[in-house]
Amino acid sequence: MNSDGMVEGAEEVENGTVTRYWWILVIIPLGLIIGTVTSTCNHLQADLNKDDLAQYRVSEEISKKPLTDDMQKAFDMPDQAVDITLKGISSSNGLNHYLKLRTFQTIDSKYGYYDVVGKNKSEVLALIVPLDESNPGARAAMLGTGIAVMKSVFGESNLKHTLRFVFVPSTENDILLQPSIFTLNDEKLIGYYQLQSQINPNFTKVDWLEITSPATEPQLGTILSHPALDLTAENSLTDQKINLTFQAAQQLRKLLLDKL
Repeated sequence: MNSDGMVEGAEEVENGTVTRYWWILVIIPLGLIIGTVTSTCNHLQADLNKDDLAQYRVSEEISKKPLTDDMQKAFDMPDQAVDITLKGISSSNGLNHYLKLRTFQTIDSKYGYYDVVGKNKSEVLALIVPLDESNPGARAAMLGTGIAVMKSVFGESNLKHTLRFVFVPSTENDILLQPSIFTLNDEKLIGYYQLQSQINPNFTKVDWLEITSPATEPQLGTILSHPALDLTAENSLTDQKINLTFQAAQQLRKLLLDKL
């Protein structure tokens, strides 16, 4: 083979290598784009399916057995990443069938929510349930109460406004100083309640204590605490804790429905 033929062959090999690399550079971002679009479509379709199922869901009476089961799962929940905690709650309590997940725009974390749609669909009253309570007893009572009340209003069809249950990663983040972040599109936040562990150890009665929220929209928000959410160190769930939480769930349901 003469030198010209060797040069031509080398050029062909070089051109072929460049072409392969060019296709690789095109295919990789294209695959990422397709994957993102597919994931988004699947996510939106899942939300639509949950909305379709919601119209057939009926309210579940607040009762001690399922409440105790949910409380025990929350009590035994290990310290872990919030996203894992949220998925664990969703899975163990059946919430994955209807709880929608959203990612905060300002922090790399997620929150879950469920809507009981009211007549004025775009006007939202939110109940905020934190997931970062470190005291096992208070955490069990808080999550047990939130889940029980949510299931107890599934079938409500005469609400004036939409009732939104929001499970958030942390109540210590500045994001909760702007609760309107939990509204979507053209919705209007008409008010919200945020559950919090024991605020005052000297409750005058076994009921929810309401104080004004420190948020940027204090006229809309109220912090709620209850003797069931006390911070006493406990090695296991007690009958007293379960009974107090059962009472707290019934009282919270009435409080919310009276506002709607």
